[in-house]
Amino acid sequence: MYRRRSPVDQLAAFPARAPHSAWHFLPPGTIAVAARDGEVWSAGRTPRGHAIVLTHADGWVTYYQHLAQLFIPALDHGTGKIRVRAGQALGIVGADPTQPNQIAHLHFELRRGTRPIDPRGALQSWRVLDRPTVLPEIATVVTPPAPLRDPREDTLLARIYREHGRGLPVAYLTALGRAESGGNAHDPRGVLNITRVALDEYNRKHPAAQVAVVNLRDPATAVTVASWVLRQIIASYRAHHPETANLREDWTNPQFVALLTAGWNAGHSETSGVGYVARWLITHGLPVTLANVFGYAGRAGAAATLRDPNKRRFTERVTKAFQGAAGGSS
Repeated sequence: MYRRRSPVDQLAAFPARAPHSAWHFLPPGTIAVAARDGEVWSAGRTPRGHAIVLTHADGWVTYYQHLAQLFIPALDHGTGKIRVRAGQALGIVGADPTQPNQIAHLHFELRRGTRPIDPRGALQSWRVLDRPTVLPEIATVVTPPAPLRDPREDTLLARIYREHGRGLPVAYLTALGRAESGGNAHDPRGVLNITRVALDEYNRKHPAAQVAVVNLRDPATAVTVASWVLRQIIASYRAHHPETANLREDWTNPQFVALLTAGWNAGHSETSGVGYVARWLITHGLPVTLANVFGYAGRAGAAATLRDPNKRRFTERVTKAFQGAAGGSS
């Protein structure tokens, strides 16, 4: 971190919600910097602006979101090695494009593994810099993030979802795509943000039709892969939990939609994912619901992803969006 001029300098110049302030706190060109030496785990655009995740020594993780511009190359989750120094410029602070008031601010989290914690204690022990250590060689003019969804892309994607979505509701794929990539038909990881693990599994099952990561920029290819993965999750639920109503394909049941989305986003397996927790819940006489899957995942010894509140919020957001889209009809 680098020290401000005084505890109230920004507040005095840009008082919160002041009528004359276009920024309400952070002026244009404010730079977000690395809080500590570390390595970039991911960097790229999200539905809520550009975001960067840094990993640091001793298991610390820092997270920066709502950036209007990045100074770090886009990087898929843990697929590269980019070192950064404490104070290095990561990007320019922007606003959350999903919020109507468009107040420029930085969402910053300090995590221990996947668990967000109060950063005050740790930050007090880290060294303070007088100024950023590494600035980009490009102009730091703030431009609003590019529109995350073009109406023409919506039309294109609706057609692709119908043609390549393996019978999954278009409204569901639309909700999932908007949550994953902002509805970007040509996102580098595909409109539905396919993980490397999921892509590798698809390729193992389709040796004659291998898909490279670069091919995911083609929305038809990305939807083909993603819908296959979703169908695998549905089939796994059906095979291992035929008597569990909330794991049975029923698009009128919000719990099925939520548990499918949780399986997609946080893992569905019978060894550590939603399927595993579902079996634990049944054994203990508890209903298989989204709340119980996330609420009892730790006690059941499931994957850490099922203890991540961000994963739960993502699942709830997709479920709500699907329910609100013309009654969830395809």
